[in-house]
Amino acid sequence: MKTISLHSRLLFASIVPTGIFMAIFSIILILFRFEDIQTLEQESAEILLGKYSLAIASQPDSRQFNAIIQPALNEKYIRALSIIDAEGHVLAHAGPQLTTPLSPTDLQPNNRKNKHHKNSDLFVQAIPLFNTNHRQYWLAIELRHSVFTIARYEAIIGITIIGFGLITILTLLLSGSIRRWLEPIHRMAQQLKGIDSQHLNKRLTSQAVGDLSLLEEAINSLLTIIEHEHTDLKQSIDQANSDLNESLETMEVQNIELRMARNDAVEGNRVKSEFLANISHELRTPLNSINGFSQLLLKMQLQYKQRDFVETIQKSSNNLLAIINDVLDFSKIEAGKFSLEKQPFLIEDAVFEVLESLSPQIGQKDLEQIAFIYDDVPKKIIGDALRLKQVLTNLVSNAIKFTKQGEVVIRVMVEDSRPNHHLLRVSITDTGIGLSKSAQQDLFQAFQQGNPSVSRQFGGTGLGLVISKNIVKLMEGEISFDTEQEQGTTFWFTFKAWLCHDHVDSDISLPHKNVIALEPHEKSAQLLKATLFRANSTLHVVKTWPSLLETIDSHYQILLLNGQMLTENTHEKLQELRQQFHGMIVIFTRLSEHHLEQADIERFQLYALSKPIRPRTLLTLIAQGLSTAKLHVNLTTLLTPDVPKPEKTVNLHILAVDDHPLNLKLVCTLLEDLGIQVTSAENGLEAVALAKTHRFDLIIMDIQMPEMSGLEATKAIRLQEEAGQHVPIVALTAHALADEKDIMLKQGMDDYLTKPLQENQLIHAIEHWTGVSLTAPITNDNTAIKSEHLVLVDWQESLKLAAGKTDLAQDMLKMLLNGLTLQRDKILSSQRDHNFPALLAHTHYLHGATRYCGVPQLRAATQQLEVEIKRALKNNISTEDISRLLQAPIQQLIDVMNALVAWRESSEDAHIITH
Repeated sequence: MKTISLHSRLLFASIVPTGIFMAIFSIILILFRFEDIQTLEQESAEILLGKYSLAIASQPDSRQFNAIIQPALNEKYIRALSIIDAEGHVLAHAGPQLTTPLSPTDLQPNNRKNKHHKNSDLFVQAIPLFNTNHRQYWLAIELRHSVFTIARYEAIIGITIIGFGLITILTLLLSGSIRRWLEPIHRMAQQLKGIDSQHLNKRLTSQAVGDLSLLEEAINSLLTIIEHEHTDLKQSIDQANSDLNESLETMEVQNIELRMARNDAVEGNRVKSEFLANISHELRTPLNSINGFSQLLLKMQLQYKQRDFVETIQKSSNNLLAIINDVLDFSKIEAGKFSLEKQPFLIEDAVFEVLESLSPQIGQKDLEQIAFIYDDVPKKIIGDALRLKQVLTNLVSNAIKFTKQGEVVIRVMVEDSRPNHHLLRVSITDTGIGLSKSAQQDLFQAFQQGNPSVSRQFGGTGLGLVISKNIVKLMEGEISFDTEQEQGTTFWFTFKAWLCHDHVDSDISLPHKNVIALEPHEKSAQLLKATLFRANSTLHVVKTWPSLLETIDSHYQILLLNGQMLTENTHEKLQELRQQFHGMIVIFTRLSEHHLEQADIERFQLYALSKPIRPRTLLTLIAQGLSTAKLHVNLTTLLTPDVPKPEKTVNLHILAVDDHPLNLKLVCTLLEDLGIQVTSAENGLEAVALAKTHRFDLIIMDIQMPEMSGLEATKAIRLQEEAGQHVPIVALTAHALADEKDIMLKQGMDDYLTKPLQENQLIHAIEHWTGVSLTAPITNDNTAIKSEHLVLVDWQESLKLAAGKTDLAQDMLKMLLNGLTLQRDKILSSQRDHNFPALLAHTHYLHGATRYCGVPQLRAATQQLEVEIKRALKNNISTEDISRLLQAPIQQLIDVMNALVAWRESSEDAHIITH
């Protein structure tokens, strides 16, 4: 927007008021002039009326009226004249017709005066004389309108021209004066434009006078101040530039030093990674020996103090292993080599495996440990079960560590549902000491534990939560906590669980069963209620022993009993209970509780289930107990005293390879205790030579060895293998930093075990790769092959497997014998169709059933057939070759089944036992 100049504003301010005044004055003049013209018109009319009235009055002959009025048209102001008699008849007329007609009121006898019609130029007057007939006449004169209108316009134009002329003259005079007044200001502005940062010493010389001279002096004073400030600022900028140059030089030196330090740090990190990889092997190797041999010692008959010492050694080695694992995992995270696997697993198994592993710590503190898995949580998901259990173990063990009394509750629920995945939320709530505000700030920082007293009191490295946070982040979730000091803490985390569409066994149903539970702990009671509600059963909960005795009756089929209610007078309470209740009794115990003896379990026909309570295990136990079938698999413990293991031999030959004498001795000892034939080798070269000359069922191979490493030995063994003779090779490694598993599998190995070696891991690997069950009762080598040397039915063994319960043993044997015909047909059908996976499933099912009955021949035959099927399928041989290899063991099994069917139908013993 253009700015209006000062000259224009001053001129406008002066002219506008003057113009308004001139306009008002001109209007007043015009109005006065109009009044004068009106007066002139009136006076002219009166003169003319008088003049011609006298002329007409002096003429008695009305015929001469026209001659009198016709010359009147030559008058300047007259337009038309008319002489009218009293009756309104026009006697004479000159000029155009009157524009305004006469009305009767204009011709009244008493109207002697001049009358002017409003808004017209018509004037009427009575003639003062009368003719001989004494008639009265009227004279009407109409003046020329244009004459007076022109006069009015002339007045308007003349006054307007004079006004504008005066305004113009005034404007010119004022404009010149204002320009002279503003000239000093313009000179000041021009001089100011010439002043810049290089000419601040100039001053204004406009020769102004009056008030403008004061303005000039003020501006010159301001210029003097600016000049001084500019000088000071320039000096400051010069100093700042000098300092900045020095700083830039210093920063450049520091950048060089930082670059060198970063290179040193990267190199140090690389060296650290190599060191950790090497130290991992060096630390795990002696730990492997300590842990392994302490396990072997615990299997022996030891005195109480000796057992306590060995358990302390094992516990310490496990703690040291946990610290090493935390440090190595943290190093993986720092190196960006921490990754997750995606495998299907049961969420319930992951949760309860963690809780069961931590149950000894729970038992020592007498805490309650409960896990709620909500109904909308999918049973099977795809993810990394090992890392999920690692996070759970860290959080749950922390909860146990910082909780002196009360409970630890785990909840698994669905946070968000999508078509292909769920976002699951896991929370761990304790009733411990809580977290202070200072501890909360550094909680997820490495090596932080709130304050030094925490580390001294509870131990640990302070890496667990950091590792957990990074694992959860890789799982596309988040981790946080809610806490109230001295009230407890809830740690929670979310993770993305991909849906798995594999078949999952349906839930067990116990319809219309009435169950009573003695459970004083509220959340444990809630878990039991939810579990039995899903099984379509009803549960009534009591909290005290007297309430139980008052309530229980024959209406209930099942009693769930908290083992802590039997800490005193156990025998007497059970005896009193059995006198009143004859249904199924399930007792929940802890591993640390020893008040319930095996004799009481057998005498009072109890079912013992250790805490934490796994819902599916509980329902399975109840279902089999109600159908008089004894549960043998997946129960955590039945409290039984330690007894020496019977000597056993397995038809397996395994090669153990390790350069460390103690580790090699440990592996060989563990294998020999399992009844396995073992050949040992101290390096890769020996292993390759032995594999070439011997047929092994499995090779356990160390990785780092002199002369030839485990990977090199595996390559050499694979090259010399013949078609169809693939030998499973399981790596034994202590490495934990790189992706060793993928490397090992690519190099030809089939699986891997980490040091320190655990016996259960070793057994699982052997069973998986050989197909031989090491946990079932196993007889001599020759027994499995020559099952005809075994008895067909061993009633004493059935009683032993049924814990001495005759009814249970009879029912188990009866169920097995009644289903033999159907199972035989399924096995023969699968053999005819060459459906070997189905044949393996039917054989495995029958083999499992034989574990609970005294049928030695059938057990040996099914075991032998199952082993042969697994070997044949793993060697990838043709269908014809598999059929030929399996023909003999299948026929042997069918013969045993036929013999049992015949025995059931004809034997008197069978009639007595099964009826």
